[in-house]
Amino acid sequence: MKKLFASLIAVLFSAAMFAQETPEVVGDPQVEVTASNITKTTFDLHFAPNSDAGTFYYVSGAEGTMAEQYAQFGAWMGFTCFEDLVKAWGISSTEEHDYTYTDMVPGTVYEVFVLVTDVNGTVAHLDTVLVTTLSQGGEGEAHATVTLGAYEITEGWWDDDVEDYVSKPSQMMTFTMNDQASCYRYNVVLAEYYDADVEGFNSDLQQDEPMPNMVGWFQYENLTTDFQIDPEVSYVVITSAKNSNGEWGPVDVFRATTPKLESAVDELISTDNQPVKMMVDGQVYILRGEHIYNMQGAMVK
Repeated sequence: MKKLFASLIAVLFSAAMFAQETPEVVGDPQVEVTASNITKTTFDLHFAPNSDAGTFYYVSGAEGTMAEQYAQFGAWMGFTCFEDLVKAWGISSTEEHDYTYTDMVPGTVYEVFVLVTDVNGTVAHLDTVLVTTLSQGGEGEAHATVTLGAYEITEGWWDDDVEDYVSKPSQMMTFTMNDQASCYRYNVVLAEYYDADVEGFNSDLQQDEPMPNMVGWFQYENLTTDFQIDPEVSYVVITSAKNSNGEWGPVDVFRATTPKLESAVDELISTDNQPVKMMVDGQVYILRGEHIYNMQGAMVK
């Protein structure tokens, strides 16, 4: 009985192996990949499949990160091999075309994995193309400074509580990297909160991205943006930059107080006397021409 059971297992195992046998690849499917126009944060790829190639898939990540992602999430996502990840996460095509990768990290080696199949969809091979973005910064102390711009009422944003578009006072800021900086991070905090936990805020600022390829975690270029801050409020802007060796510079602290509301209102043009809703200190007001009214219709400014 034991011999019969063992023989049955052997037969089933052989049948399973036969059923999973990989079909032969038809022809010699190839995709030629050419990198060009490489900058600090972008690069172009040209894909040229030959006549034997069917669908091909490609995905890119900083060197080693795709392998880490597969090791961490592969089994959980049902991937049985690395090729499954390339298929699931990659871009698919059958045509010759160009593709531009953006928001890349300066001075970083990127692996571009290209999975090529034949006309029947059988996997032929997995190729790897290496592209290195141009470096940025130097080996000295890196800084990113902040310069204040206008304090103004910005365009309205939808507010669920008000059920309407509401404008709010915003402080414009420009962040500028020095010539040693390769990237930087910033945070804008109310002064009372920052002063209560200086070490905590500074430590959180100087953190590497928790997961690879997180767009927006680091800034790689000078930036002008705005922050919605109520009038006459004290706040702190903290910045810290890395040099080309990945070394953090100091945390730079900039303190300021927003102007009075009139300074922001002066920047807003209310054309044709059309009313504009704005929110200050959590309260909604109506700006009509040069005057400000509360929601009950009383003029407050």
